[in-house]
Amino acid sequence: ILAPRIDLFEDFLHPNAEGAQLIAAQVHQALVPIKKPLAIAESLGSHMVLQRGVINKLTGTASAGANIELLFKDKIYRTTAARDGSWLFNLAAMPAGGPYTLTFSTADKSEVQRINNVLFGDVFLASGQSNMAFTLGDALGAEALIAKAAAVPNLRLFKNKVLVETTNSSWDSLTLAKDNSLAYFQGQWELPNSSNCAAFSAIALTAAYQIAVKENIPVGIIELAVGGSNTESWIPRHALEADNLLASYIHNWRSADFIQDFCRERANKNLAESKNKNQRHPYAPAYNYEAGISKWVNTELKAVLLYQGESNAHN
Repeated sequence: ILAPRIDLFEDFLHPNAEGAQLIAAQVHQALVPIKKPLAIAESLGSHMVLQRGVINKLTGTASAGANIELLFKDKIYRTTAARDGSWLFNLAAMPAGGPYTLTFSTADKSEVQRINNVLFGDVFLASGQSNMAFTLGDALGAEALIAKAAAVPNLRLFKNKVLVETTNSSWDSLTLAKDNSLAYFQGQWELPNSSNCAAFSAIALTAAYQIAVKENIPVGIIELAVGGSNTESWIPRHALEADNLLASYIHNWRSADFIQDFCRERANKNLAESKNKNQRHPYAPAYNYEAGISKWVNTELKAVLLYQGESNAHN
């Protein structure tokens, strides 16, 4: 639980008061079964697309030991929440189509979560830096494409909106605190309209629109991009630590020459007001994986669209 919270360790070994409190809470959780309301994962929601032709993992949280049911197409799936409150359903493979309703509930029906208008089709994750984040509304002559995309009923969008852009400015204390707690991305599944199509990645939406029209199937497109971000920020921490070169600058990345100077300079500007030695940032190694990609590791994808490179071009 503390692996992605290096900001809580001044000397990389001993946690501060907040870190000690998190450790105590984790120990308490192991001793006393956790109590949580029934909730579904952030990656799930009404209007979503699930990958056709494969088993889909549907996850969420509830009180430890709670018996959870999933009603789908007149079939009831059952599972039990683990000691940490997590639960998982393996939904049988489905062909393209829909819409369907998924109803999650506790066995006694005291808590219910319902997801409506769910389609099965092809799901794509679009990630990378500014060329992927560049919005369709800022593209020349995009008005016609925005109107066409907004009219495709089988196209569904999930934009992981960033807490704050990495522009050349200093972040305030509230932003710095949220950044440390990994609360950098937030979003939900949406039906296309002129507004969210204009605000979506131009590359991602163009690809999704073309596939949906050509293949005549539902398409879900997930945008998860950060302008200026380097490749290291999208890589899991354990993978970085297993590499002799990459591991050498995980903690001193803001002064390491292997990180492109733009990333170091922009991050230092954003973090100028922070007094935390290990303040987190979207250009830090593993950050965008821990704050963003980690939410989608259970999602079945048809493919990934990646537009990345400029912030690693120097080496």
